[in-house]
Amino acid sequence: MASKKDVIRYEDRVVCFLDILAFRQHVRRTIADDQSVIVQNVREIEDAFLKVRDELKSVQEKCEYSTKITQFSDCIVISFLADEQSGVFYNFQSILWILIELIKRGFICRGGIVRGHLVHNNHLLFGPAMIDAYELEKKAAHYPRVILYKSIISLSREHPAPHHNASDEIAFINELAVKDFDGMYYIDYFGAALKELDDPEYDYLLYLQNMSNLIEEGLNNKDPAIRLKYQ
Repeated sequence: MASKKDVIRYEDRVVCFLDILAFRQHVRRTIADDQSVIVQNVREIEDAFLKVRDELKSVQEKCEYSTKITQFSDCIVISFLADEQSGVFYNFQSILWILIELIKRGFICRGGIVRGHLVHNNHLLFGPAMIDAYELEKKAAHYPRVILYKSIISLSREHPAPHHNASDEIAFINELAVKDFDGMYYIDYFGAALKELDDPEYDYLLYLQNMSNLIEEGLNNKDPAIRLKYQ
């Protein structure tokens, strides 16, 4: 029998489920017609995931290691304790940076963010919140956007860090997570990216060009369901 020390308990966590769209196409481009490996294309995928991990490692340190990350194939799961001080602030900023860095490398995401019961550690990932985040992404996101409920935003008001001005933190998050036409909130990787880039006058134009290329590629896809997402 397991001791009390070994019992796994659900935690009240905020979980973000990210799905990299058209990942199959990126993977297929790593193999040539003669079945040889195209090393450069493999390295591009590797570079994208390493950049994601670097960004998440940074937010882990800010959130006293409450933030947990799991990546498998084309999916990335990020979670943090719901009562983590400035957890929403730091993790939303990190999610925005992940979206920016992936777009720079030709990848675009769709995702869902929820709050609920979850086990997330170095060995295990399961719970109702994981299912809810996955279903939110699959059934409600529809387009390349990471969506969430307004109640998640409210957490930042309840748990600001002592060294943060709560009103400033809320103002930043309200710029970052904006309301879409269907009433859902989403991480605004269009407008909010402008303030995050190191050299906005140069980097933002390049970033918009990268997004334009992704949208154009999506609109030219033979699958009508994919074209609809990019329209």
